[in-house]
Amino acid sequence: MNKEILYKATQGINFISEFLKKHCEHQTGAITPKAIIYDAYVDLCKSQDIIPANQIKFGWQIYAHYLNAVKSQRQRINGRLTYVYENLCLKNGEQNNGTND
Repeated sequence: MNKEILYKATQGINFISEFLKKHCEHQTGAITPKAIIYDAYVDLCKSQDIIPANQIKFGWQIYAHYLNAVKSQRQRINGRLTYVYENLCLKNGEQNNGTND
């Protein structure tokens, strides 16, 4: 594997913590589709030429960062079962809440 690609991939994993601190917040009762949080992370990685971590590693980092404060579940949104994070949202109205499909 090319050293530059390996470096960018490692940056993606390290960048998760920074993304969570700057763009996400714990908010009791908040329900946010996992795809909205992950897509925001991927978009930010791409804008900074960083290879994003996969969804599994991203999820592990969320649980490590917020410990037991954030939970994962499935909820019906617009008639579809959707995986969501409970008690986590994007800051400053950055999110769509999954209601405008």
